[in-house]
Amino acid sequence: MSEKKRKKNKIGVIIDWILGVFIVILIALEINIVITARQNAGIPSLFGNSFMEVLTNSMDGPESSLIYTTHYEDKEDARVDAVYQSKEEVPEGRTVFTLEKKGPNFLHVGTGILIKKVSYADVRVGDIITFLDEIEGFEGVYPISHRVIEKIESTKTLYCFGDNNEPEYGGIKRHYAYNASNWNEVKESDILGRVSWNSDAFGAVLGVVQKPFFVPVAVLTPLGIIAAISAVDIIKDYRAAKKKEEAEIAALASEYGADPNDPKATEIAFEKARIRYEMKLELEAEIEKEKKALRPLYAEEYRKAKEALLKEQRNGEEKE
Repeated sequence: MSEKKRKKNKIGVIIDWILGVFIVILIALEINIVITARQNAGIPSLFGNSFMEVLTNSMDGPESSLIYTTHYEDKEDARVDAVYQSKEEVPEGRTVFTLEKKGPNFLHVGTGILIKKVSYADVRVGDIITFLDEIEGFEGVYPISHRVIEKIESTKTLYCFGDNNEPEYGGIKRHYAYNASNWNEVKESDILGRVSWNSDAFGAVLGVVQKPFFVPVAVLTPLGIIAAISAVDIIKDYRAAKKKEEAEIAALASEYGADPNDPKATEIAFEKARIRYEMKLELEAEIEKEKKALRPLYAEEYRKAKEALLKEQRNGEEKE
């Protein structure tokens, strides 16, 4: 085998290994996604972080600091006094307060988010967390990502609210109505984690990889590449072998008197050459078959001869 062909074969093996490893990793990731999603309210996880695509615009709020409003005279709603950064009383018994954001400013529909598993003690007011809650009009509980507005230590309860809840006050959309009718009351057991990172590009990737067709296509594509490379190699090897065969037959035919000026003599010479070439192939096949049959019979003798040779070499080295 030529050096060029040897290198080419080595490259082909490397490519096959790379594509094979890619397929194995892809299948392993898919299995992990299916298993973890079943254990985590439909949200897959990897290396301790869950990930999902944002499906609603409830957190698509403004980039500036949020301004919330609540009924200041209502004793239950007045709990909000514990979390504000600044407060301003306005007419009709309301209080406007600002809240320090922690984490992303906003989450668009289609944004991909990473969710880090945290305990209740790790959650801070202003964080965006993902939790399980009911959705009006739907049965069961679903993962929701909203900002933490209040943290009640005595009951281990979090009160959360979506950034994109903006009513008009005084004809200006500048604050967020926050009260018992629309907040999320989250118990410690319902917390899935804190949103630690977000990316629109990541969301686009999730939108593709979570499609039913993605895994079959992603697996079949490298398999198709491997099959195509193998097919090309087979065709090239066949053509090379055929070319070699024709060259050998032509060389043998010249020994039998092939004459370009005598078509009949040339035909007979090539026929003899083909018969001789086929006999040669048959003989080589028989010899190889006999070698394979004899190898087990002489395996023990070969092993003993090898041990004797190694022993003789060691003895020679000790004498030196």
